[in-house]
Amino acid sequence: MSKPIFIVRVPVRITDREDREHLEHLGQQLQQKLRGYYVLTLAEHGNDVKEIKFECYNTTDLDTKSFEELKQIATEMLNSIKNETNTSI
Repeated sequence: MSKPIFIVRVPVRITDREDREHLEHLGQQLQQKLRGYYVLTLAEHGNDVKEIKFECYNTTDLDTKSFEELKQIATEMLNSIKNETNTSI
């Protein structure tokens, strides 16, 4: 069976190369941490988008607790990158 897919939709508008690099860095860090998953980080912008959204596909045995743990890992990494780079991502 193939690996599950974990998608992180970050509420940010990519306006320059630096923003894109920060988002790619987040994706790389998550991929290293979540070795059992394919990780996609996507920039999602719009007037009504204010929070990070998470999705997980291609898994049948992911319970709510595990999904919440994945969300927590992603949120902590995002906050860490924000603090390191002083960016709006």
